[in-house]
Amino acid sequence: MAAVRSARVYSDFSNSLLPVMTEETRHLFNHLVWNDRNFMEMFNADYTFVSARLALLYGLEPPSEEFGMAKYPPDSARAGVLGG
Repeated sequence: MAAVRSARVYSDFSNSLLPVMTEETRHLFNHLVWNDRNFMEMFNADYTFVSARLALLYGLEPPSEEFGMAKYPPDSARAGVLGG
């Protein structure tokens, strides 16, 4: 069965977030490559790079710059590109 986006389940999601989420992943990837980080962090990083809009969606403090690094809280289920 295909996954269905439900407005009731994901009330804060909209299609306009898709390019923003793509940019988040691009920033994480670039961070790993240009800072010689372990590629496995793509899957288990306890941080991400968010815009103010994504920070609000994820319940994080907005970064001081657009797509700045933000750490997930220690009790967060989010991690890397697959978590959350």
